[in-house]
Amino acid sequence: MTTPPIPQPPKPDLTIQVFSVSAGLLGVCITVLGISRALIRRPMREISRDLLAVDALLFLLSCFNAYLSLRTEGPIKRAGSWAADLFFLAGLLLMTAVCGLIAYSTV
Repeated sequence: MTTPPIPQPPKPDLTIQVFSVSAGLLGVCITVLGISRALIRRPMREISRDLLAVDALLFLLSCFNAYLSLRTEGPIKRAGSWAADLFFLAGLLLMTAVCGLIAYSTV
């Protein structure tokens, strides 16, 4: 007599978390863009603002692809999820660099 297989828990879909965190970080980028005149000194202001605009675009692309992945099935879902992760990680890396520039300019 064979024992029945043990059911495995479903693999969690992290796309929902990527979607919500990307949207929040997009808002953070836009907020810092708006108050950058008061926070950042003159030499680094233009560079950091350009990088923040690119960062906001990366988070927007991540949010869009995560939404696409949540609303579709099959290969489009996998491709959208992969692209959302890629844009999200690129946005996090760029945000870290911008934070370093801002910290360097305020010291």
